Amino acid sequence: MSDLAASKQPVVSDYCLAPGSNTVSVSSLDPTTGHPWSHTVNSVNIGFADGHVDLHPPTLMKWQMVGNNDEETWWY
Repeated sequence: MSDLAASKQPVVSDYCLAPGSNTVSVSSLDPTTGHPWSHTVNSVNIGFADGHVDLHPPTLMKWQMVGNNDEETWWY
């Protein structure tokens, strides 16, 4: 528990992505990922090393990384 980042940087999240490497807008999220509702991503759960979990709606989601040969961007 001495790691100061343990409560700030998530270590696990729901599967939530956007196709393409330049998709840095929440509006481009794949509507079948995260917690989908009515053909849009409604929220994602994110877990932290200190044990707490947060629910993030799209207004709080931030682009995190590009993966899979620049074909997807990951969000939480």
